[in-house]
Amino acid sequence: MQPRGFAPRIALPARWGRSSRTAGAPRFAAGRWRCTATAAPSRAEAATGFASLYDIALPALAEARLLTANGEARRVHALMSLIVGVGDTNLLYRGGTEGLAFAESHARAFLASGSVAIPDWRARAVAMHQAFTARRLSPGGCADLLAMALFVEARGA
Repeated sequence: MQPRGFAPRIALPARWGRSSRTAGAPRFAAGRWRCTATAAPSRAEAATGFASLYDIALPALAEARLLTANGEARRVHALMSLIVGVGDTNLLYRGGTEGLAFAESHARAFLASGSVAIPDWRARAVAMHQAFTARRLSPGGCADLLAMALFVEARGA
C-alpha cells in the first residue's frame, strides 16, 4: 500500500541499506541490540525499506477502518498489531526478553479478544498502558512506525 510517488521501500535499501547495516557504533538504545529471531534494531528496519511499515502498520490501519470509523481506535489497533509483529527493541532494552514477551502477549490478547470492535476497547487499552507503565515498558519503536504509517497514509490520501 504505497502512495503514488512515494517509494522509500525501494529507495532506502538500494541507497542506504548497506551503510545502515555496517555503520559505526550505534548512538541509540535500539542499536545496542543485535538482530535476533524476535527483534531487529531500527537500522535493520531501515535496511529493509521499513518493511514493518508496509507489511504490518499500513495493513492494520486499513483493517481497523473496517472495524471502526474512530481514528483513535484505528491507531490503537495498528499499534497493537505492531507490538505483536515487530519485536520492538525498546521493549527489549527496558524489560528484557520477559518484558518483550509480556508486551507481545498482551497486545496479541487485545487483538484476539475483538480489538477495537468491542465497546470496552478503550478501557482495555488503558489497562494495558498501566501494566506497561508499571513495568517501565514503552513500545517506542512501534510508536515511531505508527507515526510513519500515519504520515504515509495521509500523503497517499
